[in-house]
Amino acid sequence: MATTADVVILGGGCAGLALARELALRRHGLSTVVLEPRTGYAEDRTWCFWARHDEPLRFPSRGQWASWQISAGNQVRTHAARDWRYHWISSADYYADAAMVIGASEQVELCLGVRADEVIVRDDIGEVSTSAGPVTGRWIIDTRPPTQDWLVQAPVAQLFSGVEVETAGDVFEPEIVTLMGDLRAVDGGVAFDYILPLSPRRALVEHTVLTSQPHDPALLDGPCDALVADLCGREVKVLRREHGWLPMGLPRPRHSPGPVVRAGTPGGAIRPSSGYAFRRIQTWAARCADALVDRDEPLAGPPDPPARSLMDRIFLRAFTRDAGGAPDDFSRMAGALDGDGFARFMSDEARGTDWARVVASLPKIRYLTAAAGALRPGSAQGSP
Repeated sequence: MATTADVVILGGGCAGLALARELALRRHGLSTVVLEPRTGYAEDRTWCFWARHDEPLRFPSRGQWASWQISAGNQVRTHAARDWRYHWISSADYYADAAMVIGASEQVELCLGVRADEVIVRDDIGEVSTSAGPVTGRWIIDTRPPTQDWLVQAPVAQLFSGVEVETAGDVFEPEIVTLMGDLRAVDGGVAFDYILPLSPRRALVEHTVLTSQPHDPALLDGPCDALVADLCGREVKVLRREHGWLPMGLPRPRHSPGPVVRAGTPGGAIRPSSGYAFRRIQTWAARCADALVDRDEPLAGPPDPPARSLMDRIFLRAFTRDAGGAPDDFSRMAGALDGDGFARFMSDEARGTDWARVVASLPKIRYLTAAAGALRPGSAQGSP
């Protein structure tokens, strides 16, 4: 393992590997080392995102869908997109692809089994204490997951427990993704079912909760297993399980001058109002790699445009003040947009007409009250 490098990436997860992979694909003289505490990768995540049907993808997609569904009570909204597709990226494919690209590069080194600890800056050089000894770098890109103390600062947490299952008979509708099924208010939050149909007999099934009182996602295993039993009966094989805690509206760290840059979840990768991050991370990684190669300076995750940031704060404030109204809000928003409009909205590419339809669909008094709070001086993303 190199003990000094131009670029030191802390964390070899989604964001860290994305940047390392982009650097490995470019011609430059920057030495790069990635420090990842895991000794090996397993299929522990599922990443999904929307992309235009003719858009080239950086990674192989295992599945894509043009239709998805949102339901609350007796209302079922089904979208059929013309220009956009919902994609599924397996973490196993993602890790393997990144490792292959990085392994073919003479400039980028992936070091597994190395835990990064404290970062100290001396004379504009970052020194990282690690389990394998100190590593220094001109630039330190910190993509490590937030600590528990940091996670709980987000006003809303999206928690989920999911299992990939295989059934003996045809159970799933392979053409339609259930994005938010059976939306309902529970214990001051919102619960819904997520079903990603990989085939008529195979799917990822998740029980998800949006809450301002987060807890261990493993506590959702029981409701998830009950959902699987209800959908599939007893003849089902569990292939793997995954959990997640997505902070929505996580306060971004204050900018600190020097060589340390925050990226990934701590750098604002997760969209505060939706929890989606994969597409945003890939966009940042490509731009950051370009900035390093062209200007010898990394790019932190850019803040959202003021208008979108304000709308996200309003949504989070409305949710924390009255989560019971959220199922109807989600249903209204889904009903206000067609499939392509919904995909644009969820992919940070909403048009003015998309925003206008969403705003017109929501309860006026509740959201005007939330907007007044969000516009108060000192109101911040993480403080609704």
